[in-house]
Amino acid sequence: MIDEVCSEKNLILVDDHEMILLGLKSFIESKNSWKVTGLAKSIEAAKSLLQEFSANGGLPQIMVIDIELGEENGFDLAVFVRETFPNIKIIMYTMHDESDYVLKSRQLKIDGYISKASASEEFIKCLDAVYAGKEYLEDRLVEGQALIEEAVSLLTKREVLIFREMLNGKSNMEISKILNLTKHSVEVYATTIYEKLFCNGRAELLNKYR
Repeated sequence: MIDEVCSEKNLILVDDHEMILLGLKSFIESKNSWKVTGLAKSIEAAKSLLQEFSANGGLPQIMVIDIELGEENGFDLAVFVRETFPNIKIIMYTMHDESDYVLKSRQLKIDGYISKASASEEFIKCLDAVYAGKEYLEDRLVEGQALIEEAVSLLTKREVLIFREMLNGKSNMEISKILNLTKHSVEVYATTIYEKLFCNGRAELLNKYR
């Protein structure tokens, strides 16, 4: 698929709350170097915008995506964009600053991650960094993510998936259904994870990494 991006600094905003979309658009465009070329409140609306821009030969450089889009998941849209329009850079903009969401974002190789609780100037800092080809993680989340990445480096791919669901508050039974494993297998993996991370069970693991 053609994946030509516009030469000007522009982006699409995806959020299911109209007031946030309009407010964020107004703020971004008050910073003269940026132009918001599209707004979408759902995954389908975002995909339609991208197809339209692609047909006209001018995709946005950046897509800012909320993780919670009503009953939809913004990460699903991020995966679609990664696979279909790989030249578009992605920023997750969300109320969630929990480590499991940040970890998933990093695993999907998202370019930027910033919470809605961040200062407005940090949002622009994030845009500029991602536009320049750098990865960006909100300043106050960096230390916690370094601890998470250290833990991940000690785990296998399957253990990382289970670790992430643990951080998301899922029980062993829920994890078994999500990952299509037996409950016993999850329990065995969990025990190994505790040993590798020097934790004496789920409570200590959550207290340390969540």
